[in-house]
Amino acid sequence: MELLFRLSNPKEHGLKRLKVSLATCCSSASTVPQHLLPLLELLGSDELSAGSCRAPLIALLREIYRIPGLLACVREAVEQGDIADASPITWWLLQLAVESEDVRQDPAVREMVEPLKLHGGAAAERAAKNLVVVLAGTADDEQRQSAARSTLEDLQSGPGGRHDNDHADFRSIEVCPASGEALCMTLPYLPCVRDTPLLPSAEAHHLDRQFRLLREDMLQPLRQSIKELGYTAASSRTAGPSRAVPDLFSGFKGALAEALGAFPPGFAGGNAGTGAVPSGSLAPAQSSLAPVNVSAALQQRNVFAVMEVKGVALKPRPSLMLSLRLPMSHRAARMQDLKERQNFWKEFGGGTLPLDALVCLVPTAPVRGHQMPLVFATVSRRDVPEMSQAHPIFGLSFSSGKDADAAFQMIGCDL
Repeated sequence: MELLFRLSNPKEHGLKRLKVSLATCCSSASTVPQHLLPLLELLGSDELSAGSCRAPLIALLREIYRIPGLLACVREAVEQGDIADASPITWWLLQLAVESEDVRQDPAVREMVEPLKLHGGAAAERAAKNLVVVLAGTADDEQRQSAARSTLEDLQSGPGGRHDNDHADFRSIEVCPASGEALCMTLPYLPCVRDTPLLPSAEAHHLDRQFRLLREDMLQPLRQSIKELGYTAASSRTAGPSRAVPDLFSGFKGALAEALGAFPPGFAGGNAGTGAVPSGSLAPAQSSLAPVNVSAALQQRNVFAVMEVKGVALKPRPSLMLSLRLPMSHRAARMQDLKERQNFWKEFGGGTLPLDALVCLVPTAPVRGHQMPLVFATVSRRDVPEMSQAHPIFGLSFSSGKDADAAFQMIGCDL
């Protein structure tokens, strides 16, 4: 808010300086995502879209629109696919089109619609449909007021575009999460009963809502667990040098964070997760992970250190066999006798890594100089004799060969 009023203050000449800077920095399509897009994302926030901010905001957006050659560079960047999510641009044009007849009649603005629909991402495609209505002059007063009140967050709140596993069609969403999804800071799309249906039939809308809500019940505790480990994804431009992994984890090649048991909500073993939204941010194509927070890991009963790869088992289904070290807070870790451990795993240990539990392999440090993504798998083998070893042995099944290869690299083993 302070930035908006300082740019609008004629005594500080902020608007003039901004126009000169954008005209220089955005003289080619390749620089638009780096310089213009972050500014529009900032201006599209809820705080600047109503009240006393509305008038100076529209004035600022209009001055940006008037920069010679800028709109042509923006269109070129969208057509080339340089902008993964062009919803800030669609929001910018939509706000101006609602307010100004000159913008609605501008051929350059009309030529932006198709590139935004085809190459701007899911959120931009939805907003472009509203832009078409406004540019056609067929929007009634209610539609115009709704478009004027819309913020960038409103345009981005629909399904699709947040990460590589967020799709408008719920059937295209993989049940097993992806690394970018677990670290994404943007709130997921969770439809409410009162929302206007986006699908053609009531049955389809009901299935879409139930799938997304039930899946979020599964994933939210997982995000909380990863958050408590201290993991975030941040741009490599701002990320500092990686810290060395503490000696406590020397010899360990990964940490295994158990998130859920067989897809119902809550942690396996009855340790339910608490609701929270991860505080990290996701920078596409340039992400880096901070080393694991060891003290936080030791306080969680469902986080274990992976010791080594024991091999591959083919039954009951192909599995990567791993051994792990239990924390001393775990009852089995304090048992010295083999028969005692066997009795524990047979009678009482069912809550630790149950069959079909969803687990997340979390890297503790870069591998060969490269940051590794989070890898998700399910527990596919869990025999009492193997779990009764001093370091329990269990099997993981991966949804794709790519995930399995990433796990091998993370743990430092090539098979």
